[in-house]
Amino acid sequence: MSAKGPRENYPDLPGFEFDDVEESGELPTFRRPPIVGSQPFPDEYQTGLDNLNALIAEIKPGKRNEATTRLHIIDRILFECFGWDKNNCISEEAHGQEYTDYVMLCPWRTIIIEAKKESASFELPITRKPALVRSLPAILNSNKNLAAAAQQVAKYCQTRGIQNAAITNGNQLIAFIGSRTDGAPPLEGKAVVFESLEHLQKNFLFAWNCLSQQAIIEEKLSALLGQADPLAPPKTSSGITPYPGFIERNNLQADLEIVADLVFTDISESRALEIQFLNECYCKNGALSQHSSLTKSILEARYAQLFIDDQSKPSMKPATDRKGGIDQDLIAEGLAKRPIVIVGDVGAGKTSFLRKMLLIDAPEILRESITIYIDLGRSATLNCSVREHVLADIPRQLRSEHDVDIEERNVVRGIYDLELDRFSKGIFQDLRTDNPELFKLKELEFLEKKLADTGEHIKAALKHLSKGRKKTITLILDNCDQREEPDQQAAFLISEEIASSWDCVVFVTLRPETFNRSRRKGALTGYHPKVFSIYPPRVDQMLDKRLAFAEKICTGQIPLEKISSHTRFEKLNVFIDVVRYSLKNSRTIMGMVDDIAAGNMRVALDLLKEFISSGHVDTDKILDKYTREGKYLISPHEFLRAIIYQDHIYYDPQSSHVVNIFQQWSTDQKEIFIVPILISAAVSLGEKSAAMDGFVSYSELVLLLQRYGFTPRQISRACKFALESKLVEVAGRLIPEVQYDSLPGIRVTSHGKFHIGPLASTFAYIYAILVDTRLGDQDLNGKISKARALAARIKVSAEFISMIDVIWEKAEFADCVFDWPSAKKAVLSDLQKVTRYA
Repeated sequence: MSAKGPRENYPDLPGFEFDDVEESGELPTFRRPPIVGSQPFPDEYQTGLDNLNALIAEIKPGKRNEATTRLHIIDRILFECFGWDKNNCISEEAHGQEYTDYVMLCPWRTIIIEAKKESASFELPITRKPALVRSLPAILNSNKNLAAAAQQVAKYCQTRGIQNAAITNGNQLIAFIGSRTDGAPPLEGKAVVFESLEHLQKNFLFAWNCLSQQAIIEEKLSALLGQADPLAPPKTSSGITPYPGFIERNNLQADLEIVADLVFTDISESRALEIQFLNECYCKNGALSQHSSLTKSILEARYAQLFIDDQSKPSMKPATDRKGGIDQDLIAEGLAKRPIVIVGDVGAGKTSFLRKMLLIDAPEILRESITIYIDLGRSATLNCSVREHVLADIPRQLRSEHDVDIEERNVVRGIYDLELDRFSKGIFQDLRTDNPELFKLKELEFLEKKLADTGEHIKAALKHLSKGRKKTITLILDNCDQREEPDQQAAFLISEEIASSWDCVVFVTLRPETFNRSRRKGALTGYHPKVFSIYPPRVDQMLDKRLAFAEKICTGQIPLEKISSHTRFEKLNVFIDVVRYSLKNSRTIMGMVDDIAAGNMRVALDLLKEFISSGHVDTDKILDKYTREGKYLISPHEFLRAIIYQDHIYYDPQSSHVVNIFQQWSTDQKEIFIVPILISAAVSLGEKSAAMDGFVSYSELVLLLQRYGFTPRQISRACKFALESKLVEVAGRLIPEVQYDSLPGIRVTSHGKFHIGPLASTFAYIYAILVDTRLGDQDLNGKISKARALAARIKVSAEFISMIDVIWEKAEFADCVFDWPSAKKAVLSDLQKVTRYA
């Protein structure tokens, strides 16, 4: 969906003005009128009232059939009095064998209006003063025909995911909530009632604020009639104590965790082994994953939607050539007095790329430089600004890494040698001979002022050091995107200042979403930096190299100092061999790692470390079988348990690598399927939008999910959850700052596709997420807390599958994009495999 006009023009409107938008099927163009706040423009409201007055004056009571009633009266009320645009109306929309008279769009389906012939008068209970809000059951009990119409339109709303409903015969109008998510039956709530056109005329401001297009957009009708925020049953975990609990580990597992952390993490940061580590473990960037469940076309377009279409794009190119070597333009940019921006996802290898470039691959001008590496993510303190930290860390590194103390007397005098010479010839020249002590004091005061300006002093010191040692100064500001937004902007501005006036080569690393956000409205808006992108390497190649390097450590080929015992290394070597063998011989295990890591190499390594030291893994069994057979193939169920639960007894969504896609936020039980349906819809629609690199508009998703009976409010919650859980992403990888109907595009991630595909078909996953569901079955809660043996876990999982299968059948999702029956079949098959395996 394209947006016309900036968001700032419509501060109180949940979205943009849309024009000339072609939706699928019969959906018309949505046009949103300009609105200020929640009040109508005086002329717009007055025009509606004038039109209603004219209608009442012109219309003569009669016995019009339904079609004539719509043409003469209802059309005029909707489009002339309430200000709805005819382009935002679908007439006679089909849903199966049923048709609706009017469906209004804003931009998705928001209200169904059922038309009746003029003679079908609603017999309403007589009251002393006609009330505007009345009990719906009291109205329906007095009129069987009206009750039948209300049941009909409520059914339409529930099957099409449309919240608001109205019935009118041209003279009378009744509006109510046709599809509720708070557990209340729609026909037992309240309704807005206008007994006649004269009653509508008298209370037109009230009617306008309930039923005009803008009122429906702002959900005024549902708020008036008491659509409460949905309160779902508590999660199953609320009945489990302690939750999530901590799994006990044996001594071997505790030792394995320590040693695995050493050989996988600490060694990669060792200065003594840095060059050897980079030579043996570094993988070139950008190779296409071979195991991810995401389609090739989307993987190849990972960075295609980094920039929003309506803004100028800076020059951007890969940091490496096709052979994995350093792009020569990157080095040339370092001498152009502007910072080099390295853009890449978290864990894609930005830091490793820079370290390898500077130590191994770079031309002489960079290899022979004085390098200052500042990690703003790890080393920067929370109580100081980025500028303060940078200015404090540069002198510290010069002292510790390059044996230069820029505050030491002789160094300071060397830095300002020329200025001291000019000082001695200045106004205090006579003191040099007449009063040497006073001259020295004045000279010290001069130097003190120089040191007081920390930034200028460091700048002068670096220039002096560069000239004296004949080396380039290279400054790297890494991981600044791990700090708050203002700090990220400050980091770039600092790098711009240093690169332009300090004679330094400056690198700044950013995530794509950070760069895009800053490019749109942050520090980068006033600059045109050269940007180089880092793409993640193939996970299987990276892991194989890291595991091979770890094996060399365990076998003593790479000696480590200050390690007294080798017993733990010998057993760790067995597990490294098991993991390496399983990754090479099980596409399922490798696919899991690839999909869960989603291009983040750190996460991929963490998965292996967690398996090796997990309390959910039978280490004794693995060691025994490896000793007897010389190999061991990890089962998918075994691997999943370790990475799903981590250190906990029960699944904890706050710490687990996997997401519970069977979420429920209201009492509407079918909502348990909304996230997998949303992800499946994003996949399905994305495959049809090849020109958009798999992105689809949020409005398309809403319109599709409404066909399955979900309301826009439910869809909005599910989309927010999917974005925050990284199951889907938006163009530019931004988390939305406004309502979702203004999103530039949504695309499924490998993480998302993995969840609705291979993961949702496994027993290990289904049993794990049971504690995070809201089905409200206390009996099931008790069984989960007592299920320790595998047979008991299998039985509870089967019961859960049966429960949500009943919900699926009741929901009657026709031609659903998410295939639960196939997923259920795969889970039951996996249950049988696990039973046989046990």
